[in-house]
Amino acid sequence: MLKRVVLLATVLSTGWVSCQPAKVLVTGKVERVVGNQMPSPDIPSPSFSGISVPIYFFEPLDRQKVTPGAAIGEYSSVSVQPLYTLQSSDDGRFKVKLPAGRYTVLMGKNGGFYSTIFDLDGTIHPVVVEKGKKNYLVLRADWEAIY
Repeated sequence: MLKRVVLLATVLSTGWVSCQPAKVLVTGKVERVVGNQMPSPDIPSPSFSGISVPIYFFEPLDRQKVTPGAAIGEYSSVSVQPLYTLQSSDDGRFKVKLPAGRYTVLMGKNGGFYSTIFDLDGTIHPVVVEKGKKNYLVLRADWEAIY
């Protein structure tokens, strides 16, 4: 019995077994979208430059957990703390390791938060991070765009 206890203590102290969920790599880009975005057969599809903004991953949020801001897609506050926060690079690229699961992802804008995406259940900008899958996100900082 003593050998089992010593073995278990060794396994736990060396980190062979972890109680932390395995984290999955999530990569992506924040695109800065500005100006008229109405489609036209005479104008080729634009390519967008990146932008450096804060990115926040929350538990799945609905409208009861946010305070609307001055414009569509803006939120002045969120009633819960973000689970993960990072900053995209100057070219908009980012990467973070997260446990697999469902999240709401918001971009920072003027001290508040931003996203215009919802699912049919009312979840704000839902994202599913899956183990064993390529988890690539494109976030559109389109607060200066016209559609």
